[in-house]
Amino acid sequence: MKTLCYRGVPVLGFAAFSGVGKTTTLKHLIPALVAARIRVAIVKHTHHGLEIDHKGKDSYQLREAGATQIVVGSNQRRAVIIETPETQDVSLSSFLANLEPQRCDIIMVEGFRHHAFPKVEIYRDVDKALLAASDDNVIAIFADREIIPKPSAVQLELNDVTAQVSFVMQYISKAKNDLNGTG
Repeated sequence: MKTLCYRGVPVLGFAAFSGVGKTTTLKHLIPALVAARIRVAIVKHTHHGLEIDHKGKDSYQLREAGATQIVVGSNQRRAVIIETPETQDVSLSSFLANLEPQRCDIIMVEGFRHHAFPKVEIYRDVDKALLAASDDNVIAIFADREIIPKPSAVQLELNDVTAQVSFVMQYISKAKNDLNGTG
C-alpha cells in the first residue's frame, strides 16, 4: 500500500465524482476516528468560489482595503484567508502548508482526485467510470456493491464505518512505519 506523510502526518485522499458522497462518507467516518482518539485535519478542495468572509464584517473590509492575508480568530478557532488571484488551480502542497501538523494524527483530503497521492475512492453504482481503473494511487474503494472484476485496491462496504476506521488506522500505522524506515 502506498503512503504519504506531510511533516510527519499521514495524508489520505478521498476522491470521487461530484455528488457521489465524499462528504457524507467523511461525516460518518470522522466521529468514529475521533472516538478512537484520532485527531483529524481536513483539506477540502472545491472548484466553486469560496467566500467565508462576508460584506460588512471587519475582515471583509480589511481584505477589500487590500490585505492579502488575514487570520481571524478567537480562543476557540481561527480562520486564515489568503487571496490567491492566480488563474491556475492550486496544488495540494499549498493547502497542506496552511495546517498545523502537530495538532493532528491524519490529514484527510477531499478532492484533488487528479493529483498523485494515496486515496480512497468513494463509489456508488452510478453511471460513472471507476477511478481505480486508471489511477494507481487509489489504494481502497468504499463502494455500495462488490466491484467485478476486482481491482487491486482494498474494497470495503460504503456503510461499514467500523471496517473503514480499521483501514484508516492501518494506513496511519503503515505511513508512520514507512516514514521511520520500519515499513
